[in-house]
Amino acid sequence: MSVLKNLTLDETCSFKLRSWSGTLAYQADKIENCVSYATVTAQTTSGDNANASIGGLVKIAANMADCANYGSITVKGGGNVAGLAVAAITR
Repeated sequence: MSVLKNLTLDETCSFKLRSWSGTLAYQADKIENCVSYATVTAQTTSGDNANASIGGLVKIAANMADCANYGSITVKGGGNVAGLAVAAITR
């Protein structure tokens, strides 16, 4: 089981991502007490074969509690953006 717990990304953090991603991880089973103030940018390129799908903390989460995103997320080239997770799964 993948767990992210008690993490803070402050405003000095910045991330440049590609198409399908999350700032901390692609997927996590459990996320607790994680906060981001980071600036996130993503760029979809012709080789990505799809629009971007970017999560402020993760792309896919199964269980999330006491988390927040206060940073900015920008995607150039189109796609889906979510402050915490783009998708939730049930386990």
